[in-house]
Amino acid sequence: MSKSCWFFVYAFMFSFLALMMGVGLDSDETAPADIGCTKYFVEFDGLTYDQIQYKDIVSLTMLKNYDLIRQGKQEGLEFDEYYNGPANYKDIGKCHAYIYLTHPDYVLLTTGQQKIVFNLPSLEQTEQLYSTIRHEMEKRN
Repeated sequence: MSKSCWFFVYAFMFSFLALMMGVGLDSDETAPADIGCTKYFVEFDGLTYDQIQYKDIVSLTMLKNYDLIRQGKQEGLEFDEYYNGPANYKDIGKCHAYIYLTHPDYVLLTTGQQKIVFNLPSLEQTEQLYSTIRHEMEKRN
């Protein structure tokens, strides 16, 4: 093949890879997780997925104005002031995080096997979700 042919082959490959990377970064999987409550469980649906039944929750704590201090390397994804993935925080330890980095208020949910730290875009939304989960937990006890 001539040099000009190779140029077009490389140009096509580079353009294709750039397009695929752009599509991947714009997908729903890099968006913040949807966190919702049903009659039976709390669901975290994003880059990773967790489903926690209310009966399995050992403790639920509202962490107001809390300073999450990272320990070691974080293995999740941080984008647009949002973090999703495995984490390790001082005073909490290893956990899974679904957190907006825009305010310092979080909910810590603990089961027998795992800890999950999460919040919603605003303090008011975070407090409402905390109250909803607490209410659903109390209905089962």
